[in-house]
Amino acid sequence: AFSCSVLNATIILCNVSPGTGASISFTLSMPGFVTASQFSYYSPRVASASWGILTNSSLYAQTTNSTYQSILITGSNFGTDSSIIFVDIAAVVCTRITLLRPHTLISCYVDVSQGTASLFAGHITVEVDSQTNSD
Repeated sequence: AFSCSVLNATIILCNVSPGTGASISFTLSMPGFVTASQFSYYSPRVASASWGILTNSSLYAQTTNSTYQSILITGSNFGTDSSIIFVDIAAVVCTRITLLRPHTLISCYVDVSQGTASLFAGHITVEVDSQTNSD
């Protein structure tokens, strides 16, 4: 949802509710005036990441017979729907992505048997609704 205000004869200011996505189409209609345009939300941004350890005694690791590391990722523009969030660290896919705080905090699990040293130093990529962080 969004609301718009006419500031003057040439400027209309619209405020949109928080969300995710790019190239979102909208139509603005006023008496004697109709225009179509698009806008995009900001891409996700990673501010920091904190690693935690889950051993084979954890429920998740027991189901996969492996050791997983959990990671908490703090940032912005993560949205409110974890089903459209994808994370990889040094090209290793994170699983069980959970949105802990809308827009700003997610957690996921990485199989460290795929290369612990490279994971800890690896670039974190967060994709939300087809938009990817650029840091």
